Amino acid sequence: MAVINQDFTMYQGEGRTVQFTLTDNDLAGNPPLNLAALTLKWGAVQANEDRFGTTLVIEKCSNLVGANAITVTDAANGQGEFTLNPADTESLSGTLRHQMAIENLGVPVLVLEGTITFLPRIVHTC
Repeated sequence: MAVINQDFTMYQGEGRTVQFTLTDNDLAGNPPLNLAALTLKWGAVQANEDRFGTTLVIEKCSNLVGANAITVTDAANGQGEFTLNPADTESLSGTLRHQMAIENLGVPVLVLEGTITFLPRIVHTC
């Protein structure tokens, strides 16, 4: 069911709103996944010597409010978003692996996976 290769690149210290649409790839025609009764969890781990770690460096959840929240914008059509704030990305560099899972009655199901490549930011001093 997971959609892989959801890769993107951004600069260290940059903010970005990540929008997504989840579909049910197990059903014919891949209809939107209804998010109404689900908990969404997204996280990223830092790569380390060509291997991915297991310690989350960024985490977002639909059952939170504020900076770490995932907002469901259209539950019936499987749409939502979360924001990577500059404070989330300030100290990150290299490649991170990210995944999103949905939980229904406490059972997690992976729905997307990919990488984020962080480019170094050049700081001007003039």
